[in-house]
Amino acid sequence: MIETRNLEGAIEAWQAVRILAETLVTEHPDDSKWQHYLSGANSRMGDLEALGGRCEDAIGYYRISQTILERLTAADSANLGWQQDLAFTHKKLGLCLSETKRFAEAISEFEKSRDRIAFIATHALPKLWEAELDTLSRKISETESAMM
Repeated sequence: MIETRNLEGAIEAWQAVRILAETLVTEHPDDSKWQHYLSGANSRMGDLEALGGRCEDAIGYYRISQTILERLTAADSANLGWQQDLAFTHKKLGLCLSETKRFAEAISEFEKSRDRIAFIATHALPKLWEAELDTLSRKISETESAMM
């Protein structure tokens, strides 16, 4: 875990990684490896912004990551690693959206995460994913309750 006093330094470092990844994607637009790398860099930036309490900024980075991952999984739905990354991106979006009181959007993201995890579980280690599916179902219920 990153200590709060090092958060800004971590953000600067990951911003440099993100810029490098953008350059690589620009130079190699058809290379899915660099696209995935860029998605990961945006996800890390989202994580750091969320850790710093800046959920609106985090949402922006997660949305960029989500867009890239949706494109990648559409091209190769059998890539369970990309499916997992997309599922966790939906979950992170749901957490930040819930934090910013955008409950309907949060529920939608939690449901997308749950559905993606259920898909993964049908292809690999279903018992491994039970706890995550339970967690997502609980988050959906909690968020629905918060809307009332």
